[in-house]
Amino acid sequence: MSALAKLMLMMGKEVSGSDLVYNEEMCILNQWGAEIWVGHDPDKAEKAELIVYSLAVPSTDPELVRARERGIACVSRPHFLSEVTKDYAVIVAVAGTHGKTTATSIIANIFNEAGKAFSAHIGGNANGLGNMVYKGYDYFITEACEYKKSFIGLVADVAVVLNAEIDHPDTYSTVDALYDAFDEFLQNIKKGGAAVVSGESEYFRRLNSGNAKVISYGLEGDLTYLIENIREQKNGFYSFQITQNGMLKADISLKVPGYHNIYNATAAYAVCEQLKLDRTDIIKGIESFAGVERRFEEKGKIKGARIFVDYAHHPSEIRAAIATALSMRPKRLLIVFQPHTYSRTKRLFDEFTTCLSGGTELYLFKEYAARELPLQGASAYNLYTAIRNTGVNAYYYGNLLPLAEAVASSVRDGDIVLILGAGDIVMLADILKEIH
Repeated sequence: MSALAKLMLMMGKEVSGSDLVYNEEMCILNQWGAEIWVGHDPDKAEKAELIVYSLAVPSTDPELVRARERGIACVSRPHFLSEVTKDYAVIVAVAGTHGKTTATSIIANIFNEAGKAFSAHIGGNANGLGNMVYKGYDYFITEACEYKKSFIGLVADVAVVLNAEIDHPDTYSTVDALYDAFDEFLQNIKKGGAAVVSGESEYFRRLNSGNAKVISYGLEGDLTYLIENIREQKNGFYSFQITQNGMLKADISLKVPGYHNIYNATAAYAVCEQLKLDRTDIIKGIESFAGVERRFEEKGKIKGARIFVDYAHHPSEIRAAIATALSMRPKRLLIVFQPHTYSRTKRLFDEFTTCLSGGTELYLFKEYAARELPLQGASAYNLYTAIRNTGVNAYYYGNLLPLAEAVASSVRDGDIVLILGAGDIVMLADILKEIH
């Protein structure tokens, strides 16, 4: 939402809006000239010509109710995004349960390095780019979220599916329903367009891309691009090669840590080569990519221990973040995790009880409910109890300050503190940095 607000401001539109709690993006938008407030003020909604709302906003929202009473046009964020893209010549839409923000950011960085006239709509703040880039109308690069089938309205020239797993059980009750939605997303690709799909995902084995050309990538098999000769250059940082039909296409060294980023970078390469960008620019854009906020982002130190934060809130993402932290060979790994939404915690409960192993100590923090009401058996404390019963050295905290004090009292020089979750747990990093 904040990225779209920035784009409207860049286009000279008057922008206002609200959120339930104060946050950094709200401050940034106000500095840019928007009028953003905390809480509800329906009177202000009456000044708008158009209301754009997130799908996380209920129909009972006071601003939304007032706007509809006054006959003001109201559209969802996905609908607004799809309308915005119609002004652009070429659309790139990046979907997947994990990695959307990073892959979108890498593609945007490539276009930036290549000096193309493009805009990019990113679900996080990419280092050096932010979450909205506005440099022309030749290309529009955007994340395509599957939540409530948001991505269905996008009509792309190149659509990407990085992976497909249940992450929004309030939208998809079965994996088949999820796969059907991804099929529909790919079937909307423009005539002559392409679908870039991970050849290692279960979804790839049954995808229905309509008439789109399918470009696949992975470690092995009959795929368009193969990832080969993976080398760990230093703790957690990798180099690798991309080949096609036995021919070397690129030899790449990543500036960001994490084995999973090999796949994100390869997807970005496939997209940009499909769009006929210069190969030198593609490689330069991948290798100069400096990461995204809250995607294994180093935030500072406490008592000689490094602090990392990661947006991971799904078991697969958690495993990848923990693997990345362990690849840095810390003396000890202290993991802090905040579950995000009750429905996700309940649906993936058994996976959560196993994916959080690997650290020396595990701290569970009170769940971030987001848009949801409590569900029985789906709280952070329920998760803590189940994990504790498996023998893991786990602790539970319901308040940030006692949690920070506990982590600070345990941490030692050479450790890594890994803070995981998509909620307000990110504030823990700033608190820890102030403890000496």
